[in-house]
Amino acid sequence: MARTAKAAPRGASAVANLEWDDLRVLLAICRAGSLVAAARALGHDHSTLFRKLNRIEERAGVRFFERLASGYAMTDAGEIALRFGERIEGEFHALGREIDGRDARLSGTVRVTAPDGVCTVLLPPVLADFRRRHPGVKVELLEGTDALDLSRREADVAIRATRAPPDDSLAKRVCDFRFATYAAPTYLRAAGRRPLAEHDWVLVARAIGWLVPSVWKTRASADARVVMRTNST
Repeated sequence: MARTAKAAPRGASAVANLEWDDLRVLLAICRAGSLVAAARALGHDHSTLFRKLNRIEERAGVRFFERLASGYAMTDAGEIALRFGERIEGEFHALGREIDGRDARLSGTVRVTAPDGVCTVLLPPVLADFRRRHPGVKVELLEGTDALDLSRREADVAIRATRAPPDDSLAKRVCDFRFATYAAPTYLRAAGRRPLAEHDWVLVARAIGWLVPSVWKTRASADARVVMRTNST
């Protein structure tokens, strides 16, 4: 005796609980006309597919097939399931064709902000390699050290010298930022050997003074003869 399916709750849609995998089962049985052939097409065994069909009909509250000695015959609900299932199946296939491979081919625009020294010296070979790997991505390089709001897409990647990155950003250490004193050979030949305090110094502008360790700032402000400040790094 065939199992009686439970009725769907009053006011509830007969297919409210159905999923795409359920429709695939119904489509396979509709097309094959028998549980054995449908199970073979889906890669299931007969008993597993039988239990799946019973659960599908129980959740939907309708019977999609009449169990006959000659096979499975679609009811009116089965005919409807076939019609709409084929339509949904077609949309799924169209979706697959539309997005096929797009996840592997990155595209769009990436905004990168970095200090000028990083932009002019370090990033060009990196960006050239990135371009070869991802030709569909356009890079906008923003030179500067201003604080940009990443959450508002003012920039996607910010390269900064800091020990405390913002809490709302994903930070990764990429290199060390070291400090040293430098002088052009022509300047040293002209200035000669003298105490450091008697040399002309070029220091970073106060706007980016946070880049410089405190011991450097203290020594520079106390001893150095500062002739120029710059925000160039």
